[in-house]
Amino acid sequence: MKVPDGQIKELIGRVKSFPDNEGDLEFVADVAKCDLRFVKKIKFDTNNRFLVGFGGNKIFVLNLITKDYEILENNSRRYEKICDLNLISHSDENRGYKCFISTLRKDVK
Repeated sequence: MKVPDGQIKELIGRVKSFPDNEGDLEFVADVAKCDLRFVKKIKFDTNNRFLVGFGGNKIFVLNLITKDYEILENNSRRYEKICDLNLISHSDENRGYKCFISTLRKDVK
């Protein structure tokens, strides 16, 4: 799936205008195409190649070079929610990345 040029430039402009990467952002999307209402926090990856949004047990990853995106989902039977994440893109590839997540387990309080 791809995000149209005009929409991605506007989104990046809004994100970069926040004082930090933990700011509030309301994602408004065409629900039939991509429902991003789960996104609660956003940040850029370490090399500024991806925009990452997460909330609950889902992660939205937008490649800023190719404009492709994907939605990843954590095991909701075992984990209550994703608390934080760190996405590191590979410097030699446009599509490669590693994502490290911190989660809250349902059986540990």
